[in-house]
Amino acid sequence: MVEQIWNGVDIAQRAERLFDKRVLKVIAPGGRKRGSIRIVFADETIIATRRDSLEETKAEAHILEQLTKHTSSCAGFLAMDGDVMFQTDVGQHRLGQYVRLQDPSEWEDVAVNTVRSLFDVHVAGNASSLPQDLKSCFMRSGWIKMFVNDPARVAKKLGQPVPEYDKDALAEIVKTPERRFIKWDCRAGNAATDEAGKIRWFDFEYAGLRHGAEDFAWLVADENWPLPADTMLSIIGQEFGRGETRSWDAYRTYLEIFATLQAINRVLQVFRGVKRKGWISEQRALHYDDVGINPRLAIHLCDNGRILADRNGVTRPIVPVFEAARKAFAETMN
Repeated sequence: MVEQIWNGVDIAQRAERLFDKRVLKVIAPGGRKRGSIRIVFADETIIATRRDSLEETKAEAHILEQLTKHTSSCAGFLAMDGDVMFQTDVGQHRLGQYVRLQDPSEWEDVAVNTVRSLFDVHVAGNASSLPQDLKSCFMRSGWIKMFVNDPARVAKKLGQPVPEYDKDALAEIVKTPERRFIKWDCRAGNAATDEAGKIRWFDFEYAGLRHGAEDFAWLVADENWPLPADTMLSIIGQEFGRGETRSWDAYRTYLEIFATLQAINRVLQVFRGVKRKGWISEQRALHYDDVGINPRLAIHLCDNGRILADRNGVTRPIVPVFEAARKAFAETMN
């Protein structure tokens, strides 16, 4: 990602010209170096987005245009002005923040609505022109090799024996022949809620074609998402079916395996984040959509990773890596 700093005066002038109303202020919820900022009018707020290249910004605009023909569960495209896309503001609270504002007894209800909203996006994407317009994503052999090697890398960081697991078998599974629309990067920080609690997804710059279950794997293996992995798998299974010809058993197995690898990748990112920044508070991680480099969040991630890894023979040898990482994170709290 190319680092950029927004010019608030310039973007306000553009917005006033396009929408013919006065901008009250421009704010950057994630910091001025992020790809999106919020424009505040007297009667509404909108989002201005600029990606690393004009082509990427235009591609995301096209994705949102296509999706919103079929669903209201994502941000809506408003306009392009040069290298900037304007889109609807989907809400003030990131989903990871919103769920924690609710009583824990209501978390499963929030999770059900979250899963439904993501299935809405999938059904919309597959009903649109996007399967013809987009390319396969994250299918290069180098990326897959790195992804399936992450358990060994984490074990080495912990000074643990490298687990004896079948990397070739995992690579073949991850190299799926399925080509369905996916958003990618479906962490809870990339969805938000409005005042009525409606959940909508944003940040579609990595969208492409893959199996489809990867999006749920991102959510289940998100250290900032508070629900247990087995609860999430149950909810996804209950909501599974719309627009699907595949069996739940086959879909679930792929989801569990991909989510195991996604969880170990997040563990690796936590280690890197701690080395770079040190530990941060849960509140900061949730507010700024940061990697959850907080001991409690990291322990929760390891617990979910262990649950996921233990569900299939091909990932079961990775269980001790999650247990060792959990122990290391717990020791930092003593």
